Amino acid sequence: MQFKYPREPTGLKIHLAFQPIELERELAEFEAQFTESLDYKFNNNSIKLIGYKKIKIPDHELSEFEDHYFNNHAEWKKIKSVFYDSGSTILRVYFPVEAALIEHNGKVFEANHLGELELEEISGDCAVLGRKQTDYVTGVEGNVIKDGIIYLANRNRPHHQLGKVYVYDFVTDSISIMDVARIVGMFVSIITDTGRTAKNQGRKLETFLEAIVTLHSQEAIAGMRSCS
Repeated sequence: MQFKYPREPTGLKIHLAFQPIELERELAEFEAQFTESLDYKFNNNSIKLIGYKKIKIPDHELSEFEDHYFNNHAEWKKIKSVFYDSGSTILRVYFPVEAALIEHNGKVFEANHLGELELEEISGDCAVLGRKQTDYVTGVEGNVIKDGIIYLANRNRPHHQLGKVYVYDFVTDSISIMDVARIVGMFVSIITDTGRTAKNQGRKLETFLEAIVTLHSQEAIAGMRSCS
């Protein structure tokens, strides 16, 4: 994780800004909690696939965003699918890698809707090959479609692994960048809404980010773009 110090940090911002190890620990805890929040169907030893998309906060809105984040850190931590990496000023939106196709011992296995494989061990690098084509999942430019299978132009290998959980980095594309303006606009609205309590602001923020999580997880899985 590349780290840079936020400008003029105060309070909790100082604590996280000058302790990159603390930031990495928070990320590891977050990913574990996100995985635990999913209602998996198989046993604890099954292979599980989760992914994230990265949303870069524009520099000119960073100050307003971080003011809200650090002043409402407890509320942010309640949001199960979104993590803010203050070192790189990037929001990570997490989701199960639904219907991913993985090769194991010469055969292809399909993950369920929770990104879970009915396997306890995997041979090879556990790279995502693609997914089956459906009425609503048709692929994007760069995919190869053959016999109803959408293949990634480049296999998406796990960024890292947490026990039986494989974590994948999906690219941020133009859709994500366009959404940033709306995201930041909502943050500014929350910050300036002095008539609401912090608790109500937190609920408003969580509801909005849940919609963003849905948007980005659907877009990432439907497009099946890798970070390669």
